[in-house]
Amino acid sequence: MELLLKDKKMREDSLKSPAERNEEIDNENTKILKQIILEYGWPTISMAGKEASNAAWVIAQHADHDISFQKLCLSLLKQAQK
Repeated sequence: MELLLKDKKMREDSLKSPAERNEEIDNENTKILKQIILEYGWPTISMAGKEASNAAWVIAQHADHDISFQKLCLSLLKQAQK
């Protein structure tokens, strides 16, 4: 949840001042989500809870700097639905 709060704050701040956009947050959040996925798999609702699962999805959406990771996340989400 902490990652999602950082993400949200950075985006709200960048609306006030586009220079405030901090890609470091996206990069760090992506790195952490990659570690989570590597260790546990996609954080489903049953595994991590609704808020954490939603946070993972938001972080994956904001990982535009790593398209292959976004594709992996989409694949994992599709697998989790089965």
